[in-house]
Amino acid sequence: MIEALGPLKAYTPDTVTDPKKLLDEFAAIRADGYAVNEGQMNVGVRALAVPVKGPGGETVAGLCIEAPAVRLGDDRIDDLITRMQLAAERIAKVATFDGPA
Repeated sequence: MIEALGPLKAYTPDTVTDPKKLLDEFAAIRADGYAVNEGQMNVGVRALAVPVKGPGGETVAGLCIEAPAVRLGDDRIDDLITRMQLAAERIAKVATFDGPA
């Protein structure tokens, strides 16, 4: 599937351009329930993302934060992911009218 898109563009030295490695990353993201981008689009920038799920469990939106990597250190990732997941759950409740937020 990804191979059909042709060569993957490298935006930084850390951009994943190998289709197999990218598919492996997608599998890990699904298993973990969140994504961490380590300078793959912009050097020195880190991004965290979590899904917002619909009533059937499908991903209907995403919640992302991005900051200079020096301000988004390893010591903050677990706490921020937890807060983002809680926010995503609240958004899902409001967006799907599935109970109070």
